[in-house]
Amino acid sequence: MKKLALTTFGVPVWSFAIGCLFIILSGFGGRIASSLSRVGHEDVWMVSDELTRAWTYIPLIVGIALLCLAVSTFSISYFFWQKRMS
Repeated sequence: MKKLALTTFGVPVWSFAIGCLFIILSGFGGRIASSLSRVGHEDVWMVSDELTRAWTYIPLIVGIALLCLAVSTFSISYFFWQKRMS
């Protein structure tokens, strides 16, 4: 029974966890862009707005998509699991 639940709900749990990780990563988008655009041991450097937006919005969109995937696959798996148990 426990193995059935683990295999049934494995994909929703992993997509939920990775989606949350991507959303947290998008919160640090400006810091990531700043550290990636630094050249050598420079004290002053410019970070483009496009790079900051890319490291903010792309992980956010991927994270939201993975959370939507988690909700949809969980609801489908739960429906078939309840159908199998009754």
